[in-house]
Amino acid sequence: MTTNYMNIIAGLLLLVIPAYLIWQLDRQQLRATAIGTLRMMVQVAVVGVLTMLVWRFDSLWLCLLWIVLTTVLTALVLLRRTQLPARRLFLPVAAGLLVSTLAVGSYELFVVLSPYRPTSAHWVIPVSGVLLAHSLIINIHALHTYIDALRGDSLPYYTAIGNGATRLRALLPYASRALHNGITPTTAKLATTALFAMPMLLAGLLMGGLSPLNAAFVFATLIVAAIVAAMLSMIITLWAADRQLFDRRGQFMM
Repeated sequence: MTTNYMNIIAGLLLLVIPAYLIWQLDRQQLRATAIGTLRMMVQVAVVGVLTMLVWRFDSLWLCLLWIVLTTVLTALVLLRRTQLPARRLFLPVAAGLLVSTLAVGSYELFVVLSPYRPTSAHWVIPVSGVLLAHSLIINIHALHTYIDALRGDSLPYYTAIGNGATRLRALLPYASRALHNGITPTTAKLATTALFAMPMLLAGLLMGGLSPLNAAFVFATLIVAAIVAAMLSMIITLWAADRQLFDRRGQFMM
């Protein structure tokens, strides 16, 4: 498939329809929608150019640099969405995302998918992107639930600590609630989407040339890996952020 400027212009012409509808229904929203659309297009263009450069050189070190940079950006977006202090939690969040992406991504590439060149940019960038994207979505819900639960209902935690429980034991109900609220909406959405419509990732695999069976296998394994990576990143984040969230006496500081 080749794309030229006429294809791009033809695709952008579709924006005329929502722009006209917004103009007729709510003109005040037109400016915000136009700015958001333009920002999205610029971001996609920048990512496309950077990906093209990594694709061309196809170096493992460039792929690792790509993962580090995207991890940093993902951590910043996560903290902004959850409105948590970046100074305290950036390093724990970034460490959780980076370690989980590298660990689960390596297993997925070298053991599960086993392509001819598992360290090629053609595999490393898409797989790491899928893992980071789902980790972002799941951890936004999970971390927000964890912090809000401790802020709003910390009595069970202090009661468990007062009765001699370790901090890990006292925090297990909060971590369990965070995992549940993070994973359940995502898995339910994936299940519903798979029933009624083709997910974008699966459609992309098919358009990339994979057979339907191979595309379904890659899609399923990547989704499982993404959920595992999100869970692992949350666990690492909470462990690494322990000193930032609690003082030496176990007092919650957020």
